[in-house]
Amino acid sequence: MRVVESVVREVAEALRGSGYDVVLREGEPFELIASRKGVTACIAFIDKGGGLSKLSVRPGCGSGLSVVDCSNAERVKECVERLLQILEAWAAGAEK
Repeated sequence: MRVVESVVREVAEALRGSGYDVVLREGEPFELIASRKGVTACIAFIDKGGGLSKLSVRPGCGSGLSVVDCSNAERVKECVERLLQILEAWAAGAEK
């Protein structure tokens, strides 16, 4: 299993643990579709040279983009925490 695949699975489990419904799309790049409380986001895992470099996060799976730097595989937990913060901010905005 490539590093990026294990990271994708770790992120999916973290999202599920935070109450998100998660769908995995395998391909290049790997993509997760996460939804909760009416907020949906597409999360693409950008693989550079055999390792994860970034997460691309699109609200509503449409236009707009946030990028989370995940180039240090040892700090995936920080990357996931940042991703969850972005999703929570979008959810708060959607509730207004």
